Amino acid sequence: MNNIKKSFYIQKIKNNKNIIIGSLFLAILCTLITYPGIWYSDSYGRYNMSLTIGKCLKMILNGQRNLINVSCWLTVVPSFFMEFFKVITGNIAAYTVFQAFMFFQATFLLCKKLNNCNKSYLKAKYIILALSPLIYCVSVYYEASILCVAALVYLILLIDMIKINKSVFDKILEFGLIIFFSFMMFGYRANAFTVIPVLLFYIYKLKIDKKLKLLTTFSLMFGYLLTFLLPMFLNIKIMSSVSAGFAWEIISIIQHLDEGKKQNYLNYLDETGGSGSTEEALKISTESSVNSLFESKINKQNLSKEGNSKIILSKYINLIIKEPLTYFKVKGNFTLKTLGIVKKISYAEYNYNRWNIMKKYNFSDSKMRVLFVKSYDKFNELFGFVIRRPWIVYFLTILAIFVSKKQKDKKTNYYLFIFLLSVFYYGAYIINTQSFEIRYFYPSLYLCFILDLSIFFNFISIIMSKIKFRKSDTND
Repeated sequence: MNNIKKSFYIQKIKNNKNIIIGSLFLAILCTLITYPGIWYSDSYGRYNMSLTIGKCLKMILNGQRNLINVSCWLTVVPSFFMEFFKVITGNIAAYTVFQAFMFFQATFLLCKKLNNCNKSYLKAKYIILALSPLIYCVSVYYEASILCVAALVYLILLIDMIKINKSVFDKILEFGLIIFFSFMMFGYRANAFTVIPVLLFYIYKLKIDKKLKLLTTFSLMFGYLLTFLLPMFLNIKIMSSVSAGFAWEIISIIQHLDEGKKQNYLNYLDETGGSGSTEEALKISTESSVNSLFESKINKQNLSKEGNSKIILSKYINLIIKEPLTYFKVKGNFTLKTLGIVKKISYAEYNYNRWNIMKKYNFSDSKMRVLFVKSYDKFNELFGFVIRRPWIVYFLTILAIFVSKKQKDKKTNYYLFIFLLSVFYYGAYIINTQSFEIRYFYPSLYLCFILDLSIFFNFISIIMSKIKFRKSDTND
């Protein structure tokens, strides 16, 4: 008990009590305004899957695991957390408060970590973040990226604290938390695996004992492993969404071939979608979203059939070898769209009343909720020329880091680490994507936004300090 009272993390909680209280207040406020949150198409799917998970757990407890026959296109972990809070409280809004609280707290803690100014500047940053639609509007948004990026922030902060000497109790708690947030991050967004090299490199560069490095790496990777073990335990088959992205690219590559070569590939994916499915897909698939492909026989159900993901990956690689020039042309076009170079990435799926079924789920229908949603719409309308063009966001952040380097900011290397995480995260969508939307870019945008804000205030602080120094020097 004495060890717990003296715990490093208990002291951390005490030191950050204002952040915790503020985050909880904002979380409850945003939940009450939007009750039970902002939902889009996948949100309803995840909510329904949470009900299924509850049934699966009951069947497992009754020794009926073999009778479970469930498959899911979406990641299971968000639904697992939804069901957990719903079982405890009987209300899905408890999950909304949890998500919003974790998100706000992660935001303020990262801001504090990046701070290089006095308290007045730090408070100003907190206020800007709290009042920014880019933060408060997404805090209650039932989109997997939100808790994914929050978990990433907690991982960053925890890994950075490994180097501090602590008690055995604190070390056990620390590694347990790394496993938990790793499980959350990868479980919410499978695409987040691309940040692993950056995190491992940072762990390797830490000036700590090799055993600690190994334990930290093990904890990170064990959390990742748990995301695969959970659906296996629940006997839920996870359908491969990655296959859809590759299938979409394959069809797009064939569409760009000249008519002579195209004839050789008219049945290229018939093995996965059935006879005539390739020709059908070639007629209706567009390069705006994978959803156009799903209107053909090469749909979610067929793509997810056993063995089809391996077939699609094999055919994807084979097509690269056979048609390299067309592949690079199409891949280049996809990459330009992903980075918002051709045109702005789309602003979609942030809905007030998706499918007109909010009454069925007892949604709040108030003027405050309307204003809440419209504030995000307006923000995207006003600043879309920047935030919906990832290449501009990255350029501005590189410029900010360069300025911090010139100002000899001691935290420049840490800024670079955060920036690399944002780049590597979004890099997953260059490898494989299903659409070109801001919600996929959001975790990277979020990290760059906090970075740029912190560097800007740090820069202002340095300039003001120099002005004060010159004035005092002149007076002397």
